[in-house]
Amino acid sequence: MALIALIDDDATEAMILGDMLEHGQDGHTLVHSRSLAAFKDAMPNAGLVLLDRRLPPHDSFAEGVPALAATGWRGPVVLISAYTEETAPPAPPGLVLFGPVSKGDLLTPESIEAVLARALS
Repeated sequence: MALIALIDDDATEAMILGDMLEHGQDGHTLVHSRSLAAFKDAMPNAGLVLLDRRLPPHDSFAEGVPALAATGWRGPVVLISAYTEETAPPAPPGLVLFGPVSKGDLLTPESIEAVLARALS
């Protein structure tokens, strides 16, 4: 069981992912931040971060990943996006990047648990 931090400005997606985790077998809990600033202020004791590609004012992982590193977060980060054509940027020190993973691949409890198991291992 892990605390999973989602950084995504879309509350609907947070609700869907939270529901998937709630109905999964591993008992993960989701904490949602709508911005990197909100995440930095709360800085949950999470096991990993799910980071959306488009997180205003950032439009890409190349912008969002360094901004996440600047919050002080260290640990695994699953890059999530509706557009997986973008490649992951180089990982800043302290971050381990997984993905990008299509949000379409996170629509069942089993699929999200498989992604999280890889990232948490």
